[in-house]
Amino acid sequence: MNIATKVCLILFSLSLVACDKATTTQESKKAVEPIKTAEIKPSEIKQDASPVTKSDDNKTYTNEFFQMTVQKPDGWYAQNQEEARENQKKGEKMLAGNDKNLKAMIEATDATTTQVFGFFEVPMGTPGKLNPNVLSAAENIKAAPGVKTGCDYIALTKEIIKKSQMNYKFEDKCETKMVNGTEFGVTGGEMTIGEQVVKQRYYAVIRGRHAISVIQTYFDAESEAKVNKVIESLKFN
Repeated sequence: MNIATKVCLILFSLSLVACDKATTTQESKKAVEPIKTAEIKPSEIKQDASPVTKSDDNKTYTNEFFQMTVQKPDGWYAQNQEEARENQKKGEKMLAGNDKNLKAMIEATDATTTQVFGFFEVPMGTPGKLNPNVLSAAENIKAAPGVKTGCDYIALTKEIIKKSQMNYKFEDKCETKMVNGTEFGVTGGEMTIGEQVVKQRYYAVIRGRHAISVIQTYFDAESEAKVNKVIESLKFN
């Protein structure tokens, strides 16, 4: 698998697990694990920056490596890296099914990727609740010099997901959208799990050697408005 597809596949699998009402989780305050500092150019980050996404008030989350801030909606749950890894494995099974080759491709992650943030309306596994969420991760793409834009990154991801055993429908086009002065590549998609239509919107931006991806998962106009507020709060310095 091309290195530039890993993060979106991680986020994709995580977001699908959030729609599985059988998934369980426990509240935790652990910060996400860092990207290796050796993989990050000093010019892309604040000098002496912390490699961890942090929050002092459980509302504003800051990643100093990428000079990024984002707001967690009041009452929402913030997932930590340990939970992300556990749920990633469950999502991989949903995405790959019995396809061993695709499973191996999805599992081909390494220390160049990390979760940036994961916000859920309710803790995963809450009985009887649909769970709108917004997930973000970053990947060092220096091994993929052909990836110049967010839409380039999304295009590679779409190719892999279309090979999966899931009946997932993508929008035909990737468009550009400005979010607080930063240009993202954006596309949408949806699939049906049981009787529930799950809708998603993918955002990707290239920052130096890194691709930062954000995936929104929602179900109707009300939940779409909630996940949009997270995107609207996302800022890069």
